[in-house]
Amino acid sequence: MPSTFQHRTRLIAGLAGFLALVLDALTTHLWQKHLVLSDLDHIHTALQMLLTHALLLAMLSLNPLKDRWLKASVWLIQIGMISFSGGIMLTSLGLWPVIRPIIPIGGTAYMLAWLALAGSALG
Repeated sequence: MPSTFQHRTRLIAGLAGFLALVLDALTTHLWQKHLVLSDLDHIHTALQMLLTHALLLAMLSLNPLKDRWLKASVWLIQIGMISFSGGIMLTSLGLWPVIRPIIPIGGTAYMLAWLALAGSALG
């Protein structure tokens, strides 16, 4: 029986994947003519990272997350989704530019999530 943590992780993975695809469609079909090329590049990077990490979350949620390294990886991915991908989207769209300083924290969280995943192999 999947745990509440697994269910929540799977829910976040599904919602993040959906959001990445919706935002990509909006960027491509509606916002493209209103944004400069550098903002479009930043948005593309943010959405690519969001979708990649949504897939990783989905894979992690398939098994019981009892290992502390795997749980740390899940939390770090979520921090990265919010602060890196979300931060880039908000600043690139001009919605909340004051959030720019937390973007590197999110990028670091994404990197540490992968290291935590590797750490789970060490026991």
